[in-house]
Amino acid sequence: MARIVLGLDADGVILDYLHGFMAYLRSTGVEPACGPDEVADWEMTGALPGWSHDQVMAAVADFSVHPDFGRIPAVPGAVDAVASIREELGDVELVAITSAGTSPDTARLRLQNLEPFGFDDVHVLPLGASKKDHLSLLPKGSVFVDDLHRHVVAAEEAGVQGVLFRRPYNAAHSHANVISCWPQGRLVVSRLLSSGREVAPAA
Repeated sequence: MARIVLGLDADGVILDYLHGFMAYLRSTGVEPACGPDEVADWEMTGALPGWSHDQVMAAVADFSVHPDFGRIPAVPGAVDAVASIREELGDVELVAITSAGTSPDTARLRLQNLEPFGFDDVHVLPLGASKKDHLSLLPKGSVFVDDLHRHVVAAEEAGVQGVLFRRPYNAAHSHANVISCWPQGRLVVSRLLSSGREVAPAA
């Protein structure tokens, strides 16, 4: 039977990163100026007015090695949706490709956070890194879901079916496959994996 893979980004797709990050900021005495669902760009200009890019990235890096990083809540419905997809299709391999940071502590905390999903493989890349090389390892017919348009495009350049997970900060980007929640995502991803299996080479 053809090998088929569901590739998932973590932050902003199956893990509610901004809720976790803002809770962390509050624990350090910083009160964001807006809620996590109102963040319209990754510079977080609305949430952290007056902060420079370097300040934001320093806070992101600090969070990535803090114990709270291993406790980021799952996106509502994500765990059940992923389990349902695997149950329905039977032989889907689950791979995470997440640009979280290079620290061994980050990798350990990320694995801890992803445990409820039952991933077969987890790739933890540097913050902001391209995912194209890792996406190119996925077999034809696979599906990759990300909240950043450039990674969805990279997936398609690598021969993988891309899905954009809609967030306020990617509202300017359109795509043929867009999901805004996991009950909807389960249906879209299952359909794409089923169609992908038809074109995937036999193992």
